[in-house]
Amino acid sequence: MFEALAKSARAAREARPFAAEPLFGATGILLALTLIVTVPALALDDRVLRGENIWLKPIRFQIALSAYFLTLAYFARWLPPGM
Repeated sequence: MFEALAKSARAAREARPFAAEPLFGATGILLALTLIVTVPALALDDRVLRGENIWLKPIRFQIALSAYFLTLAYFARWLPPGM
């Protein structure tokens, strides 16, 4: 009986990729959504610093951190319970 319960719990975790760590998943999605504001700013603001548009660095951080948090949320389901 316990084996069947463990299998169903494991199947439920694998079916929802961010169920193990919803905070990491939500943070990654929120960071990705902030690109809605900063990408148009890249097109509208033509200021440069040392030959590079000033909006490129924040956009790179948003993309990198979003990918990082979504990866953490995805792989957290394989950690032992209680980690």
